[in-house]
Amino acid sequence: MTVTLIGAGNLATQLGLALHERGIRVMQVYSRTEESAKTLAERIGAEYTTDATDIKDGADFYIYSLKDDALEDVINKTAAHDGVHLHTAGSVSMNIFRGKKKSYGVMYPMQTFSKSKKVDFRKIPVFVEGCDKETARQISGLAETLSDNVQPCDSAQRMTLHLGAVFCCNYSNYMCRIAEKLMTDKGLDFKLMLPLLEETVEKLHHLTAKDAQTGPAARNDHSVMDKHIKALEAYPAYHKLYKEIAEGIMNEEK
Repeated sequence: MTVTLIGAGNLATQLGLALHERGIRVMQVYSRTEESAKTLAERIGAEYTTDATDIKDGADFYIYSLKDDALEDVINKTAAHDGVHLHTAGSVSMNIFRGKKKSYGVMYPMQTFSKSKKVDFRKIPVFVEGCDKETARQISGLAETLSDNVQPCDSAQRMTLHLGAVFCCNYSNYMCRIAEKLMTDKGLDFKLMLPLLEETVEKLHHLTAKDAQTGPAARNDHSVMDKHIKALEAYPAYHKLYKEIAEGIMNEEK
């Protein structure tokens, strides 16, 4: 089994390392940024290019891990047509390949990735889709070399997964960024929040998110919320966001 990685960002880096560890040969790495392409290629023993028209035929899989708005342009420029072409995006239909590649689909690993933080792909749910049954089978086979949790998922379902992931991961992390800012401004260490965050996630293994909701908004405690809102007057954006989220929680609890 051979792979060409089209992209060298956060996900592509972790995917390339995981493939390399499983003994799957990565033939080539593409990135428009030479430093990124070269760095990843050297780590996994691959060739690299910064020109999509130089992406070679001969790989079993071409995995596109790019920004959504760059996908179509790079697909159009990629000269390789053999093999299975698949992207890793949550909110892009597999039909972006239609009429451009013969065999295509999606392999979406639902996780947050950073170049510098190694992940255990075995624990990551991977959602797959193929343009036909045989292609779906091939993509599932690739995914199963990486993850113990591989599931079929169509484009509409994957969009919902990605939307949920944005709320659960990206937006909750932004809440942590706000807390970090507020605490740093008062000389407090944000790591004091880590036990609280860990218990918040642990509860979700046992309770629904609705049943796990606590805090002043959940108990309709306007006295505490008013104090918080006043304390946020120096932070207009956070001030507005706090009120909107509190109102959302109170409306849910009715």
